[in-house]
Amino acid sequence: MGLKRRMCNIAKPLLNRVEVLDDLCKEKEEPSDGDYVWDDAHSSLSEVGGRFLGKFEDQDAAEEFAKRRMEREKFWPDFWWLSDHGNLHIVSFGR
Repeated sequence: MGLKRRMCNIAKPLLNRVEVLDDLCKEKEEPSDGDYVWDDAHSSLSEVGGRFLGKFEDQDAAEEFAKRRMEREKFWPDFWWLSDHGNLHIVSFGR
């Protein structure tokens, strides 16, 4: 069981507004505006909602770019990987 899920299981009984916590603990199924999407087939990184951020040698380079940008802007959107089959997967990496 992941840390996020364990924290949610511990916190739920302690809060009065369980429905709010339930929303926070749900796994995202698709990107939101501002999230980063790495397109594996085209080696490119974009923001959901519009902005092309560039072509990169590989996903690691795109993640490093995203981390630096997140730190600079003090905004930490999710990072998604778009496979060559068109499937989206959320990527976890440390700040």
